[in-house]
Amino acid sequence: METGVKEVRDYGPVSASAKHIILRCLGCDTIFYGEFSTFSEDYDYVTHPVTGATEVVIPERITLFPSMQRRSSPKWQTTKFGVAHEYLDFLISEIITLYNSGHYTFSALGVRTGFEIAADDLGINRDLSFQDKIEQLRAKGHISPREKDVLKELVDAGSAVIHRGWQPSANDVDLLIDTLEQFIQRAIVLPEGLDTLSKKVPKKAP
Repeated sequence: METGVKEVRDYGPVSASAKHIILRCLGCDTIFYGEFSTFSEDYDYVTHPVTGATEVVIPERITLFPSMQRRSSPKWQTTKFGVAHEYLDFLISEIITLYNSGHYTFSALGVRTGFEIAADDLGINRDLSFQDKIEQLRAKGHISPREKDVLKELVDAGSAVIHRGWQPSANDVDLLIDTLEQFIQRAIVLPEGLDTLSKKVPKKAP
């Protein structure tokens, strides 16, 4: 159930709109305030999947209070991880914030960027193409052949957003974030954790 009001402001060549809504969840009965806004100077370019023409898209920004947290930070995203991987830690938080705010297209772009930064943290040459980075990760033992194929799909999803005008759903992006988080956990978090653990475990007497 919803009730609300929409206001449109025209400033000549610049315009903005904001729709203010009070929402009530028919399941849990929680009351939400929602603002659905657009601004003519906040736009992006996408490629039409059929004609190939470049189009200007003005996204609708959604703000809910209290926010609907569909995803939370992975349990391994600790202060220690943030110190060791500052930019990657920041990106993960940004991706989750975008996702929880309903910005699924930008979340998908963030996932591809997150993969690139994770590969950089693993010592992969940042000047390589995405495909070559994935191959280097496999060659250095960071991922299995099966994970190589999975990461190719993750990167291609981000490319589809930029070059082919793909607009992913919430479920699509949920799967992409799962894939990125699992890659980071297996390739970075677990090896670093085991290295720390090995220093604590008493060594076998010779």
